[in-house]
Amino acid sequence: MAVKYWNGSEWLDLASGETGPQGPAGNGISSVVLNPDYTLTINYTNGASTTVGPIRGEQGEQGVGITSIAKTSTSGLIDTYTITLSDGTTTTFTVTNGERKAVFTATILAADWTGSGPYINNVTISGLVSTDNPIMDLMPSSTYLTAQSEISAYGNIYKAECTTDGALVVYAVSAPIIDLNIQLLCVR
Repeated sequence: MAVKYWNGSEWLDLASGETGPQGPAGNGISSVVLNPDYTLTINYTNGASTTVGPIRGEQGEQGVGITSIAKTSTSGLIDTYTITLSDGTTTTFTVTNGERKAVFTATILAADWTGSGPYINNVTISGLVSTDNPIMDLMPSSTYLTAQSEISAYGNIYKAECTTDGALVVYAVSAPIIDLNIQLLCVR
């Protein structure tokens, strides 16, 4: 066997010599058995065996489990939950929920555009409130050619805002000549 080392420009022999004689056969583990009394019997490849253990300790104290988890209060977006344990003790935790949202659909009618630039369209949407700041998106037709026209017309809209409860005012640089189905997401 030879052991070599690269010094950056050449390989150097660190040790060399002839192979020595075969050593004695090793003794490996052929199997390990868990006995009913929680001892382990280790069986070796040479036929010998050893029993060790027990590997099981004494019984521990009775544990405490969860008997129930219940929502016990809500304040704004924060829900409080109470965990009752099997020993009668309780603990609580809170969950902060996401903001409430409302989703609306409506149609911006081509015939309702007014003005001469910017163009304005007043859309009535039941449930919309004046404090909503909606995210508006087009819901295009499933018909390809109609959807192309709607997408082109929707590109003229530059702003939408809630002015009073139930009123969405939409502004466009050019009045769309096709009805547009929209969806509004309002985070409250």
